[in-house]
Amino acid sequence: MFVALCRRYGLQPYREPGRRYSTVLVRAPKTFQERTLWPEFLALSEELEAHLQELTDRVIREAINDDVSEAPAGEPVAALLEGQLSSTSESPTRAAEPTHLRRARGEQRAFDPEAGRGAFPVANPRRSGESPDADSRGD
Repeated sequence: MFVALCRRYGLQPYREPGRRYSTVLVRAPKTFQERTLWPEFLALSEELEAHLQELTDRVIREAINDDVSEAPAGEPVAALLEGQLSSTSESPTRAAEPTHLRRARGEQRAFDPEAGRGAFPVANPRRSGESPDADSRGD
């Protein structure tokens, strides 16, 4: 859009080698850039964004779901884990609990050498109050 706007005013936008493809330069008087070109670009950009949002909402409404509102803030993840999914969505075969919730309960992942990463949640003895080798002391 910026390139088209520059050309509308007879300016020749260009790209310098070695810069990102998205970087476009133009040579024009500073007052023209500040008073005309940039304010017009911002206004057109805002109008284009509003138009694309309307189009996106319409496509979602017609193809996916009538509700195009934003998700509310602060929804607990526990509702999903307890199986309280909305009636329109499919129930997942396995609800994976987020890592931060497992860690908050003091769980950690055991190392799985086959996978090369943690695989199974286990209790963290440092958080549960036990020493790591409490079983081997013979108390």
